[in-house]
Amino acid sequence: MKNCLIIYLVIFLLGCKKDSVTTNYVIDIDGNKYQTITIGNQTWMAENLRTTHYQNGDAIAFAVNGDSWCSNTKSKIGAYANYFNNSDSIIFYGRLYNGFAVVDNRNLAPEGWHIPTNDELLELKAFVGGEYGADKLKENISSWFLNSDTVIKNGLNIRPSGAISIEGHPYGIDAAAHIWSSTEFDNQYGRWLWIWSFNFSSYINHNYDCFYEGLSVRCIKNK
Repeated sequence: MKNCLIIYLVIFLLGCKKDSVTTNYVIDIDGNKYQTITIGNQTWMAENLRTTHYQNGDAIAFAVNGDSWCSNTKSKIGAYANYFNNSDSIIFYGRLYNGFAVVDNRNLAPEGWHIPTNDELLELKAFVGGEYGADKLKENISSWFLNSDTVIKNGLNIRPSGAISIEGHPYGIDAAAHIWSSTEFDNQYGRWLWIWSFNFSSYINHNYDCFYEGLSVRCIKNK
């Protein structure tokens, strides 16, 4: 009887250990796989979003050039673009999305995830030490000119992925990163969203941008 109890206890403990393993990646509807990282009480994608479909399977409009970018944004249609329409940049830098795609109810994020709110960005900023904690969130790559001691190991890996202007022109790759939140900024001149911007300094630029720009997206896990 004693031996049986020992066997049952071992099986139970092994089962608990298996269930406690935390997955360190997430897969979007297109099958793209992203590393994830838990920072404080939040779990983030450690790579920029690359999906071409909303969570329900509907395709996101693809802006192949500046004219099609302007056409979609002026029609208030969610759209994405590849920087300079270069497919080679997608894996490293991700894709750039307009604000209409970000706030679409069909959800850009993988199942169980969402676009972060402004409050969630503020929580992360506080965790890394405030407005001068940018270097702790960047990837340690040469274009940022970082001191490796300032970077959180396996952190958010912010990359200088540039942006798409209102006119559909790409700019800023290897110089700056701009990341959407899902929280609208109250502005009488049109629809704007709170964003984060990063450049060569250690400062986190907490600002806002209009829906017509194309910026990077990072997703956060639902609690």
